Amino acid sequence: MPRYVKLTIQDDMTDDAYANLANTVWMMLRNTQYDFHVEHDGRTPVGRLNASWAKYGDDAAWE
Repeated sequence: MPRYVKLTIQDDMTDDAYANLANTVWMMLRNTQYDFHVEHDGRTPVGRLNASWAKYGDDAAWE
């Protein structure tokens, strides 16, 4: 039986802040053993969400 956690941000957020938060939530869940689904609200373009995710690789480089 599915379990749910709902996050609602009451303040307005920039697309950058939203993309960072959404990707952080996804990243935290990815590090669990559970099958999950994260759905964004559709207001931030998917390209912006993907660009934010790609930037993590640049920022977190080992060198």
